[in-house]
Amino acid sequence: MRLARIPFTIAAAMIAMAAFVMVAPAASASPYPAGCTIQISKVTATVGDQLTVTASGYPSGAVVTFTLHSNPVVLGSATATSGGVATLVFALPVGTAPGLHTITANGVPSGDCDPLVSADLQVDAASVVAPTTVFVAGTLPRTGTNSAELIQLALVLIAVGGLITLATRKRLHRARVES
Repeated sequence: MRLARIPFTIAAAMIAMAAFVMVAPAASASPYPAGCTIQISKVTATVGDQLTVTASGYPSGAVVTFTLHSNPVVLGSATATSGGVATLVFALPVGTAPGLHTITANGVPSGDCDPLVSADLQVDAASVVAPTTVFVAGTLPRTGTNSAELIQLALVLIAVGGLITLATRKRLHRARVES
């Protein structure tokens, strides 16, 4: 009789774990409800391209410093307007390695704003060898989703399904052996 309870105990534990995984990310999803934001005019660029980076949520008059990371290079600073927006136009520095980089904005926070925000920028490899003509694009909206929570949920559900299938097979096998 005790062995018959094991699959149900395991299933209950897996369901509880799945509930925890689904609830936990939602609790910490937005630590800064009125948080600072950053936007880059292009998500993919080549060396020499003119880019516009805009950070918002800072107090009026705050100096916001923009930095390109992998090897930190300060791109410049801008002062936040009365609306809390700081904008910097810059050329992607020569010598920037191809690949994924991060641009950060750092300034004095306003309210619940995290003073350090970042956005990713992809630098094309072809441009490092032979720069092309400069093209200034409009501001692109940031789209997509962080799918880490969905992947966690999928893995938990697969594990629960596997355990239930295993428990059911063992129960059917025992029933066949006993009869």
